[in-house]
Amino acid sequence: MRLDKIIARSRIIDLRSLTLETALEELLDVCIARFPDLKRDAILKGLLARESTMTTYLGLGVALPHVRVKTSRRYILAIGRSRPGIRHHGAMSNERVHLIVMLIAGESARDTLQVLASIGRLVREQELVDSFVNAPDIDTLYERLLGGFGGMRPIQAQQNRVNRLMFRQ
Repeated sequence: MRLDKIIARSRIIDLRSLTLETALEELLDVCIARFPDLKRDAILKGLLARESTMTTYLGLGVALPHVRVKTSRRYILAIGRSRPGIRHHGAMSNERVHLIVMLIAGESARDTLQVLASIGRLVREQELVDSFVNAPDIDTLYERLLGGFGGMRPIQAQQNRVNRLMFRQ
């Protein structure tokens, strides 16, 4: 599966929120507009629980919140951009999150860790992150995301007993 196949223009937004929780709510709203069967409160609770366990802040102004839920879809990706930035407890005191890449994975998705790793590697390049954040409009941001993710496939991890156990969780 290519990562550019899970990016949809309708789920890329400019965030108005100033906190992570309300930003996640905004991103969930655009997901639920397309997939009304998603359970908004359960997903939000899962995202926040994951965040309280271990931060999803990657650095360079990027957060990658993710959750596994019961859904027939393998992945739903929503991306929010905040030019002024959002306060995030995982970031340094003077850092703000400018890009939130939220991944909702279905329970049947077996390569979730590889997808997360691939996204994480892409947003480790300051120049690329800056080009996303500074895109003049959402259509340009979408085109830049497609270019960044284009052709990028999740890393193939060797299956072993530990990996299989982690995938079941």
